[in-house]
Amino acid sequence: MLGSNIPVIGAYPAVRGMMMLTTFVAGMTIPEYFLAFFSMRRCRAMESCLPDALDLPKASVQDNLRYYEIQRARLAQPAGGASRASCATTATWPPSPPEMAFVMMFAVFIILGTFELAFDMIIDGIVQIAAQQASRVGLTTSSPSSGSRADAAKASIMATLKPWTNMGGTLTINMPTMAPIAT
Repeated sequence: MLGSNIPVIGAYPAVRGMMMLTTFVAGMTIPEYFLAFFSMRRCRAMESCLPDALDLPKASVQDNLRYYEIQRARLAQPAGGASRASCATTATWPPSPPEMAFVMMFAVFIILGTFELAFDMIIDGIVQIAAQQASRVGLTTSSPSSGSRADAAKASIMATLKPWTNMGGTLTINMPTMAPIAT
């Protein structure tokens, strides 16, 4: 209906290529110019807010020097004459053996607890996998080649948990009797 009235802009390959090249160049350069313009404007605004080094009054330089002299004097004080405010600067490294034993006790408990938690998560995942496999075996409609579906489910669980059986734990499998799923 409108097909004959729609102007064809990119009918020739050369025109289409020129349009693509123009779009590419404009898309690559225009954002760079905008970003450069706005960043230059922002830098000028920040520079106008910062004072020059020559603008610093002589008193502020002397105040800074006095502050650092006080800090050097505080650090140079002997450990016995230190005030309560400077106790943090008198710590020694490495810590004394009783301090190290106290800290290491907590560190070892945290590390062992992390390993125990990771091991528990691994066992929990393996038991879940074994239960899923057993439920698939136990709920199938076909009868296993030997024994009942409950025996096949127990064998599936034992096959999955076989690497973990020598750890000293007990495994109890309760199998409710269920009717097979009808198709």
